[in-house]
Amino acid sequence: MIPAVKIEKESRCQIINLFDNPKKEKDLTCSEYTSRGVKKASAAESVRSYDDIKMIQDFYLKNNRIRDYMMFTVGVCTGFRISDLLRIKIGDVINADGTFREYIYIREKKTGKLSTNADDKCLITEAMRIAISKYLKTLKKYNLDDYLVYSKSPENNHKLSEVSGWRILNSAQTALDLPFHLSSHSMRKSFANIAACIGGETNINMSKLLSIQHMLKHSDYKTTMRYLRLTSVFTEEARKNVSDFVLGKTDKNVLSDALLERKSSENEKLDAIMQALEKIIELTDE
Repeated sequence: MIPAVKIEKESRCQIINLFDNPKKEKDLTCSEYTSRGVKKASAAESVRSYDDIKMIQDFYLKNNRIRDYMMFTVGVCTGFRISDLLRIKIGDVINADGTFREYIYIREKKTGKLSTNADDKCLITEAMRIAISKYLKTLKKYNLDDYLVYSKSPENNHKLSEVSGWRILNSAQTALDLPFHLSSHSMRKSFANIAACIGGETNINMSKLLSIQHMLKHSDYKTTMRYLRLTSVFTEEARKNVSDFVLGKTDKNVLSDALLERKSSENEKLDAIMQALEKIIELTDE
């Protein structure tokens, strides 16, 4: 028998709030200026449609800024931070015979992790190959040791600075009057959003995976996925999907809020649980 429990309406709201807001934040009035009176930098936003990606690419191409078009395309397709994107050398993507490498191998500046590892191989996708080929054709000569995003300035061995990378993107923002804030981190955010919203054809039979996990005595199913090399299958598929979206090969134009939809679904489940709980409480109150 279920013990009689009475929960007031206010208490019920508090229970729901525990799920929605596990950490209650202070109610602060946000200002667009710092304490020193300097305007705060706007947060980078993702490019959310194929049309916008094409518009930015066309802006660079029509203005004969092939290098900038290539930088933007490779940035969206790799998801690299700007600090890593500008460290890529031509030899990281091209072999000595002029053919493309299959993957990019660099060590991330911030984390020290390799860009290609057991879980994620940074595939040089079709969209990247097209953009890089178009750019290399504009160069009279190049060495494999040259930076891919080459700077005319001799400083730092012709490596483009992060500030210059930001200016390249900001110029498109201003010229096109984009309704979102385009900055260096927008490329990485765009990659993540596209990967989250496009594709997902490959599925795992979780019951079989868990069975194999137990038989192999692995402590975590992720270990089993790495053992079977399934993780890299998913990440490589995601990178190909990003490339297809950038090339306009998918049936989607505007990205849906896939992750937000999942969160909404979780909230609906929570609401259903709370409604069932309230019905039980009402029955015990009678």
